[in-house]
Amino acid sequence: AFTIVDAGAAECLAYRRDSDDESLIVVLNLGPETIAVNALVGSWQLVLSTDPERARERVRAPFEMGPREGLLLRR
Repeated sequence: AFTIVDAGAAECLAYRRDSDDESLIVVLNLGPETIAVNALVGSWQLVLSTDPERARERVRAPFEMGPREGLLLRR
């Protein structure tokens, strides 16, 4: 099962999946502009991005996503 997450931007779709040992969030910027994601709580490890230039970093809101970028985050 998954839970829809409010990522704080109208062009953004985000959902969370939790298990006993980890949480994953998929964040999708569906729009043509860079957006600020400011509603995720805590620090998350970037696992995968559709932007090959993005470093595998820890992200904490607020952070920016490029146009039509998708992220997979783990905690």
